[in-house]
Amino acid sequence: MSNPVVFENTTYGQGFNTTTQTILTNQLQYGGLQIGVKKNVLEKNQIMFGYSMDYLISGTNTITTTEYSSYEYYPEHKKKAKGYIKGFEDLNHGLVFGYQRLMGRYTAGIRGQLGLTDITKDGLFVHDNKDNNSMVTICLGIKLNK
Repeated sequence: MSNPVVFENTTYGQGFNTTTQTILTNQLQYGGLQIGVKKNVLEKNQIMFGYSMDYLISGTNTITTTEYSSYEYYPEHKKKAKGYIKGFEDLNHGLVFGYQRLMGRYTAGIRGQLGLTDITKDGLFVHDNKDNNSMVTICLGIKLNK
């Protein structure tokens, strides 16, 4: 997501006029489903393994427009926008794994997700890196009905 998509348009006449529009994706919002199994190990330890499927809902972007011609240079214009997500895959999959320590009403643990989908469509970006949406999460919990 640190690589922006850049569109450049140049028109020629008596001189030239170039407009460049850069779309940088700051954040992606997903809705998803995780299924998995948990296994108690010893008395107060729990491990889990599962599968995650997420659907891309929207994104937040910064759009920067610059314009210059053979006669003038105009100031850069930035604006915040939502929804420029055509450069990303709609559906991504991953494997989920984790460990949790049970302490009465409280729990603490760590969870990881290994992404299996390259979420960027390489035809729009200038790199061929695999962006697989992997993550590590620290979890804290409390049971309310004990």
